[in-house]
Amino acid sequence: MIRYLSLLFFLFSAISMAQEDEEVHSIFFDFNRFNLKKVQADSVVSFVNKIDTSRIESIQIFGYCDDRGKDAYNFTLSTNRANTVKDKLIEKGIKSKIIITLEGKGRIMLDEDMQTNIPEARSKNRRVDVIVNFRTIVVEDLKIPGVYSTINKDRVVGDRIYLDRVLFERGSSQLTYKAKKELDRIALELHKFKNIHFKPKPVQKPHPPIWIGGESKAALRRTARLGNGWFPAANNPKFRIDSPDSLKDRLDTLRQLCDEEKRDFGKIIRRVAEHTAIDKKYLCA
Repeated sequence: MIRYLSLLFFLFSAISMAQEDEEVHSIFFDFNRFNLKKVQADSVVSFVNKIDTSRIESIQIFGYCDDRGKDAYNFTLSTNRANTVKDKLIEKGIKSKIIITLEGKGRIMLDEDMQTNIPEARSKNRRVDVIVNFRTIVVEDLKIPGVYSTINKDRVVGDRIYLDRVLFERGSSQLTYKAKKELDRIALELHKFKNIHFKPKPVQKPHPPIWIGGESKAALRRTARLGNGWFPAANNPKFRIDSPDSLKDRLDTLRQLCDEEKRDFGKIIRRVAEHTAIDKKYLCA
């Protein structure tokens, strides 16, 4: 009698466990300034205190400015902002040799279709992003019973396989090139085992609801074209959703795109209201 093996797969995505290998912290600056005020300095200190510095593999620091001013001036200003944050990190015990990237990116241009909240958007573009890359945790090293990172004939019903190489491009729903190769390899591996079943089967017909994550206009267009729900992860530094006004701006864009695609904006948003903590008053059609 064939014994059926059911494996539960957990994909590491950009907003789930894969993000434990990377953490991004933003420090915001006043207009035309690169010095840190007390509240900004405290933000850097708090960030350093809460992360596990023993696991840090490398740090990248990127400085930005808003869209005003000349390019040359803004490249200098954004670089000065990045250096200010670097100095504060080193002051708090971060070793300079693990800071592998220090770059001023200059101006961040506003969306062409942005009509409201321009001062707020500009204030969020005057910033430095600190990207901390952690050493990858090897699943087997955790020694958790029934949790593995590979598929083989010894696995049993209920085992969990973490696909820790299936990652997404930063701020995108696109799989990395290596992730695609890894999924191809896994598909070939699964063909070797004729007794593997996947459970539970989807009960919704023709398929489970498709939720689209992301806050950029491209993500909203994908939602309008293909999605049954929108999941604003609110971790895109260029399209932050941290206030009712910024949420309303994204929803207005989604409504317009749904109209263009002849999709029912109300149905998509009702699903968001049912399954997220967003206050329903912000989702009224």
